[in-house]
Amino acid sequence: MSDNPFRVVAGTGHRRLEHGDRAWVSGQLPRAAAWLRDHAGTEVGISGLGYDLDLEWGEAILDAGLTLWVAIPFEEHALDWDDDSLRRWRRLRAAAAPDGERLVGRLPRNLPPARRRSYVAQLMHARNRAMLARAGAVLAVWEPGRLDGGTAATLLHAAHRGMPGVHLDPVARAVNFHLPGVDQLQKLTLEHTDCGHILAVGARADVEPRHAVLTAAGYPAWRIRPGQYRDRRDTAGCDRCRIDLDRWRAAARELFPQSGENGR
Repeated sequence: MSDNPFRVVAGTGHRRLEHGDRAWVSGQLPRAAAWLRDHAGTEVGISGLGYDLDLEWGEAILDAGLTLWVAIPFEEHALDWDDDSLRRWRRLRAAAAPDGERLVGRLPRNLPPARRRSYVAQLMHARNRAMLARAGAVLAVWEPGRLDGGTAATLLHAAHRGMPGVHLDPVARAVNFHLPGVDQLQKLTLEHTDCGHILAVGARADVEPRHAVLTAAGYPAWRIRPGQYRDRRDTAGCDRCRIDLDRWRAAARELFPQSGENGR
């Protein structure tokens, strides 16, 4: 068994970019696959066969002459895609190595819509974990600051495992030869202890300094907790929050002028 962690590389990335350059990413994926082959000793690339970016990554793997492995969350995953994407999905699945496919789970029939969405999300996350279990390194397309969704969760899992990799930053149009760390990926909130009013949502490297400065400035009733998906901000607040609202907003703007009162 090879001791090169880059022998098998799993790909992960946002299905849709919010701020990054999608054309830049498309140009970098073939270059990344060729670089991994020629300079990192990569022999196998894993694609989760998700919509758009995962398909491009799978095609880049094959174009570079690497062995393709695929991880599929459930059998019906691509059936409601557009015709061209569905053809690409089927072509890549057929091109995968005979022992390289992992079908992660089964989607029960006749689920209510809300339950179906939840079940699909669970299978997608399971798919991502299955890819990391077979890989030694990661090729990531991640917009810095995006802490919700499967890409951030996958990279956080990789960071906890200490996995190496290559990060394509589509916002800065930069190639980083390391993955983002836990401090960049772990989502935290800064909330009022009495009412849960949220002052800031962000990564540890952003939220912890806010907490330290505001506590030292005389705002002790704020605590850090792990963030949840789609955290609410500016909730009604308790009497103390309402009384101090203008004061702590002004303090936040003065202390952190670049990111605004709520933080990111």
